[in-house]
Amino acid sequence: TVTVGRMHISSPLVANSGSRVIKDSFEGATIINTDLPNTTIGFGYVDKWQPRTDYTLGGAANAGNIAEFRQVGDGAYTVFAINKSIPGLMLSGAWAGVKENSVADGDIDLYRFEAKYDGKASSFSYNLGGQYFITEYSGVTKDADGFALKAGVGVGSIDAYVAYSKISDEGKVKYGVGFGADTLYTQSPIISDNYGAGTEAYAIDVAYKINADTKIGIDYTTTDNDAGTELSYSAVYGSYSFG
Repeated sequence: TVTVGRMHISSPLVANSGSRVIKDSFEGATIINTDLPNTTIGFGYVDKWQPRTDYTLGGAANAGNIAEFRQVGDGAYTVFAINKSIPGLMLSGAWAGVKENSVADGDIDLYRFEAKYDGKASSFSYNLGGQYFITEYSGVTKDADGFALKAGVGVGSIDAYVAYSKISDEGKVKYGVGFGADTLYTQSPIISDNYGAGTEAYAIDVAYKINADTKIGIDYTTTDNDAGTELSYSAVYGSYSFG
């Protein structure tokens, strides 16, 4: 499948978010192939991004630019593969390159790997996941990497998980292009920026499904970085799916 123009993209390192009134959009081209059994291979190029909020790359927010497409450096490329050949197991690997993001960063190469397993026995379900990120800068900004681990269980209508993430001590990890690429296991429903140098984060979440369309939950996230900044976030959230 080939798509050219303005579009929504869902890939490991280039992805749109629909969590605001306006949904992220991109301008570019994608090629998606699913010929191999249980495997998706994709290539994408984007030169412009419309954020979900009034957000300016490298500048101030709230600048009166809501719903405007703006340049993504000198363009961004991505290649990714997702495999689900083993029942319950998802493996993915992705690369993205952003050309001349800034003078300090230079060209940026992003790598993201993930393995996730979902299992079920009667009314009991469980899942385990691991993520690994690498960010390489051609400018003066220090390279960085980081990982996250997650374990979850479900019993009847209740689902819960715990998660942990750690970023290396020098550079900042870039999670990708588009707010939908922010998939770190320790992100909070309130705020998510646990990619700074030396940041450790812990999260615990418990959710209850009232019915097939309605869910409520509570989430607690705490973070600590090398600068001595400690933050914690508590959230109560709910969702309803309109049929």
